[in-house]
Parts: sequence; C-alpha cells; structure tokens
Amino acid sequence: MRYRDHSPVPDRPEDVRRRLFLAGIVLLYLVTAGLSLAAAVRPVLPGDVAVSRAVQSIDFQGVGRLERAGYFIGSFEGIVTLGIVIVAGLLLARRFADAGLLAGALVLRGTNPSIKGLIQSARPTDDLVRVAENATKDPGTFGFPSGHAMGTVLLFGGIIYLAQVHVRSTRLRIALQAVSLLLIFLVGWSRIYSGAHWITDTLGGVLWGLALLTPDPDSPAGHRNRQTFPRRTRHRSMIDRGYAPGRTTKIGSVE
Repeated sequence: MRYRDHSPVPDRPEDVRRRLFLAGIVLLYLVTAGLSLAAAVRPVLPGDVAVSRAVQSIDFQGVGRLERAGYFIGSFEGIVTLGIVIVAGLLLARRFADAGLLAGALVLRGTNPSIKGLIQSARPTDDLVRVAENATKDPGTFGFPSGHAMGTVLLFGGIIYLAQVHVRSTRLRIALQAVSLLLIFLVGWSRIYSGAHWITDTLGGVLWGLALLTPDPDSPAGHRNRQTFPRRTRHRSMIDRGYAPGRTTKIGSVE
C-alpha cells in the first residue's frame, strides 16, 4: 500500500528571489509615497537645512566647475543628449529591447513637472541657505522631486541594469556601474550645493526614478535578458553535444 507524501514542497530558489524582489518593489513604492506626502505637507523637512549647510560648507579648488558639471549632466538637455547617443548605439548593435528600455526612461523623465505640480513643495530660499543665481533656470518652479536626480537615475540606473544583465566581463561591468553610480551621486550633490534643492528633494528624485525604472520580472524583455548570456561551462556544453566526460568521441559512436 502506497502512502502519499504530504510534506511541504521546498520553495525553488527562483521563487524565493521573486518574492524578495516583489517585496522590495512594494517597500520602494511605500517609501516613495511616504516621502512625497511628507514633502507635500511640510516643504522643509527635518534635516534639510542642516544637510544643505554642511554640503555648502565644502570648499576646494574647482568645486564650482564640479557643481556646474553635475548641473549639465543631470539637466533635461544633458540627459536627453546622452540618452540619444546611447540609444543610437544600441540600435546600431541591434539591441532593440535595450534601446527601448532606455528610450522609455527618457520619456518618463518628462513626467517630473507633473509630479512636482501634484506635490507642490517649495525650493530652498536664501534666508535659510545659500542659493546660487544659476542654481535653476526657473526659480519659481517646485522642488520635489528633483528633476536632475530623477532623470539621472532613470538613465544611469538603466545602464546599471543593462550592464548587470549583458556585460560578461566582471571588471567592465563593475566599471560601468561604478561610473554610473558616481554620476548619480555627483548630480545629487550638485543640486544641494547650489541651493536648488533640499536633500529630501534629491532623495525624492532618486526614489521616483527607481520606482519608474523598476522592471517587471515577467515582462518579455526580462525573459529575453535572462537568456542573453547563459552561464554554461565547457564540460556541460560537451555533454549537450553528445560527448561524455573524458571522451573525444560522441556517446554511442564506435571508437
């Protein structure tokens, strides 16, 4: 007489990773919504003034040029220009799904003014911190979330994701991701240093960029990306071709 095994089936590693990924997405959305609501209720949040004054106290030769570099890289014109160049390169390489991902990120950058209009959080004022004359093109616009930070995360966050999926060389992958993270940090720092944004504005831009960029694990692009570079050893590949380990002839053939 046979007995059925009613013991629970252990979760597969991919199922565990998927649940953790979905939990992370939910947490990201909750934090983004919470900070956005706080900025809408109270334009100057705890720590904003203290962090801005600490950042603006930094002084070294070339700090002004570094701030201007961060301003241009994160500006709408800078992000669109860099994005078009990268998307064009991906199209020439026939990486159409990847080009579509970055092109979509550029389009999402255009939603920033609408988000700002919904939250309506004021920018820093010169009675609290130093505000540079060229900190922003339109001082009358709202501050949360920072468009520079949001656009930078959308573009360079997409590059970090594509590098993780496609670049096989560990050194090159780490280099691309490190440079992308450095540029995201530079842009965020420059917006606080110039007095254009509070630290919470910058964090809001990062969070909104991540929330909009978060990929769907079940999307066709996601399945395609997981199959781009299958990690197979030489030993396993020989077995798939009909060779046995330690043999130079196919299984079933006469030596």
